[in-house]
Order: sequence, then C-alpha cells, then structure tokens
Amino acid sequence: GQAYLAAPIPQRKLRTYELADVLVTHSAIHTRSFVEAGVPCDRIFECPLWVDTDLFHAEGRPSGAGSSGRLRALFAGRVNVLKGIPWLGDALRRVQADVDLTVVGTADAKGRELLGRAPANVTWHPPVTKPELRAIYQRHDVLVLPSLMDTFGSVALEAMACGLPVVGVDEGG
Repeated sequence: GQAYLAAPIPQRKLRTYELADVLVTHSAIHTRSFVEAGVPCDRIFECPLWVDTDLFHAEGRPSGAGSSGRLRALFAGRVNVLKGIPWLGDALRRVQADVDLTVVGTADAKGRELLGRAPANVTWHPPVTKPELRAIYQRHDVLVLPSLMDTFGSVALEAMACGLPVVGVDEGG
C-alpha cells in the first residue's frame, strides 16, 4: 500500500523482486545479474528483446544530415515529463547547434504545455502507424531517448534496425 509507494525506488524494486513469482529478463547478461544476486533460475524467464526486421530496416535510408546541413533528431513515444521531455528541451537550448527535433507521439496535458513552449526547431506529430514510423526513422539522423522511467524503449531497437544511432540516458527505470 502506501508504505510501498513511499519507499525509495531501490527498496521498492527489491521488494517487488521478492514478491514476484517469476522475473522476466531480456538477455543472458540480465539473467546472470539476477542469478548472481541469488535469485533461483526457476524464478527467471528469459525473453530476449527483438524487433521485426521485415518492417524496421535501413534499406533506402538516406545517409548524413539533411540537405540543410542540420542534424535531424527524433523522439518517438509519449510526450510527458517522465519521458524526459523537459530535459530534452533544455539540451536543445544548450547545444545551440543546427538541430531539428521531430517529436512523434501522444502528448498529455503537461506534454502539450511543454511542446507549446518548444523552440521553432521542434515539430510535433501525433501517433502514427508502424510503417509510417519506419519512414520517419529513415528521414532522421539520430533517435533521442531521454526517458526517466523506461528500462528499455522498443523504439531504440526499431531505430537501430533502421540505421539510426540512439542517444539515451543512464538514469532510466
């Protein structure tokens, strides 16, 4: 209940691990980290992350910055504070470089407020289909993933399959 929600995040994670019947991991390294921490193998289910490479691929992707010479950055996901949108805006203002940011996704009220204050080099598009997202990946130079809550964003795999490097943070969930 309330005591769980009030506990610091590392303690809440450990308590969640204790309460879980099965822990889902995404790689052999991930599995090994739990085994080394004393979790019995029969409580671990390894389900590797994957991406549909028939849909997401680099074929036909133009290389290099856009014809304007500007870096084309992309954020795809929910537009809100926990996805790191305020810090992404701050980073854009700090670099003072020739960067255009495209934001694709659903924006909550705070996200719409942040987008409303975004500089002119930021454009927002509502959610798109997966094939449309593939085309968007292929028109950009880099995916930015500043999320504070995701342990891993599937958009990172999709973008990499389309030939984009990914810039993320090491503070995610």
